[in-house]
Amino acid sequence: MTTLKSIRGFHDIHETITTWQQVEQIMKSLASQYGYNEIRTPMLEDSRLFERSIGATSDIVHKEMYTFNDKNEQSVSLRPEGTAAVVRSCIENNLLYTQPRKYYYLGSMFRRERPQRGRLRQFHQFGLECLGHEEPYADVEQLCIIQRLWRTLGIEDKITLEINYIGSQATRTTYTAALKEYYKPHKDQMSDIDQIRWQDNTLRLLDSKASMLVELNKSAPTIDKFYSEKEIEIVKLIELLCQENHINYTHNRRLMRGLDYYSGLIYEWKSECLGAQGTVCGGGRYDQLFEQLGAQRTGACGFSIGIERLIELTGELNPLLDQPCIHLITPTDTTLPKLMTLVESLRDTLPTHQFYLHTQCGKIGSMIKKAVKMKANAIIILGDEELKEAVVTMKQLDTQEQRTVAITELADTINEILPCIH
Repeated sequence: MTTLKSIRGFHDIHETITTWQQVEQIMKSLASQYGYNEIRTPMLEDSRLFERSIGATSDIVHKEMYTFNDKNEQSVSLRPEGTAAVVRSCIENNLLYTQPRKYYYLGSMFRRERPQRGRLRQFHQFGLECLGHEEPYADVEQLCIIQRLWRTLGIEDKITLEINYIGSQATRTTYTAALKEYYKPHKDQMSDIDQIRWQDNTLRLLDSKASMLVELNKSAPTIDKFYSEKEIEIVKLIELLCQENHINYTHNRRLMRGLDYYSGLIYEWKSECLGAQGTVCGGGRYDQLFEQLGAQRTGACGFSIGIERLIELTGELNPLLDQPCIHLITPTDTTLPKLMTLVESLRDTLPTHQFYLHTQCGKIGSMIKKAVKMKANAIIILGDEELKEAVVTMKQLDTQEQRTVAITELADTINEILPCIH
């Protein structure tokens, strides 16, 4: 019989699940601290949602989405990103009728790309969407949230921010015309794909990896030369707010995002530790998206974080995110009922610690080896002699220190030598 395996680009999560849970909890808590509430949307949507929002000529819609017809011959797609679905939900459920909204989401996204390090076909994103706010203060507050997250995870010095301001639709139209004229003498030397981009989505040529375009882009016109007076003032305000909030950035005038709904401020946070797929977080403003989906124009901005890439970065730099894990063992069946009662009491007293009860008795040495393989921080041993004395033997694995602790003092001792970082 053929052994069944996961589909290419779709991975199980097991070895790093504790770190995933910790990082997700940190992100959720931080979002709540800034007034964001969770929203959950379906993984399957009408394909037209993404064609209208992301752009029918974008790479994502053109060749990366999982799209198929259901039994009613309706074209449906697995969501490739989270923002469009949140906006669709707000419009459909009239969520912005009385007040602006702040939402966060966490879930699986799907794109049929070539799997490689940092790029899977099913991947996970955490995102924030600030809806009904037109002023750039909301954009910069989101940069503050992201920077606070990096600081909390201990990766602030391993990640850098690039920003650009791509202006209004009118600004981009004028800029696109200038770019198209600039590229025109070289069009015949472009690949077939880049020739299509030149015709349909010229801005995408700015982040092309083709060597000829990389050289051309060094001298290409930059969008700041096409700003209106109002846009110049907005850029100055954004720069001032970043300075006041100690947000360091590089102004990359050629930065573009792969989603066509962006306008105004856009940005990417990148890390050289992750190789070619170094973008950990991307976001920006998308004031026209509500209009594109049939509602009235609404100020909005947001970002998403690729959790797989963040976990890889966090795992390399901060392995201490796991909650303390204490294993409890006994060599005899007679003490196992008491050990079970004890561990339940510890779980009541220390709910942020992890306790693993070994329900099979055996030789102490072999059970200690098993606990070490399972990455225990400490081991608690309750044998017949310890039970008579109302004590346990506690071994701390990082220092190899072993001590006798009264059962009545065990919770305090654990909390003292193995405090939970949360």
